[in-house]
Amino acid sequence: MRSNLIAILFVCLLQLPLFAQKGFEAGVFLTPQSPWILNNTDFKKGAELDYKFNGSLAYGAQMSMGFTHKIGVRIEAIVSRMGQKYTTASNFVIPNFESSVKLDYILIPVLFRYTGSFARTKTAFQLMAGPQYGMLRRARFESSSFNTDVANKFESADLSAVIGLGLTREVLNNLFFQASFRMAYSLKNIELAQPNRDESRNASVGIQLGVAYVFTKQ
Repeated sequence: MRSNLIAILFVCLLQLPLFAQKGFEAGVFLTPQSPWILNNTDFKKGAELDYKFNGSLAYGAQMSMGFTHKIGVRIEAIVSRMGQKYTTASNFVIPNFESSVKLDYILIPVLFRYTGSFARTKTAFQLMAGPQYGMLRRARFESSSFNTDVANKFESADLSAVIGLGLTREVLNNLFFQASFRMAYSLKNIELAQPNRDESRNASVGIQLGVAYVFTKQ
């Protein structure tokens, strides 16, 4: 995964001379998040398959190109673990049996970025939204009884919609700390179609925390 991330960023860095004159920003970030696999068939199973809170940590890097003082485009490369944790109910035949599906993705969001004014403060509001392409690298089903590869049950690619709301603050000359609330939701079935089973969608909410350096102030 890390080699793929490095390759993606290298290609993006080659574009630096094209955008530096209009405002170029690069940074890294971590995202504590709660990912889910939403499926109506699973919801209806009740005590047999209860949903359980799931947490993971995503990390990545970003580059932003500012076309005006407020409008720009942000491209990210993210290593992210998606998936879902399950448990049987305490009154089920096999009570409190826990299992999980773990999906490892490389995610590439391409986001419209709106930044508020820095006129009176070093802090500004940011809004980001756009599509996110996901490449599935690994899929596992795990429980206390057995673990198995389930990549053959999932699509190799995912397409999601992403929205982020947050703040950016200049902490040193041209160096910014950024924090945003991030949500993503799949626009298509992440599983290969199965008879009598509804579509599954990745969903996630998280807090993205990062630092960024602005090479040319907008």
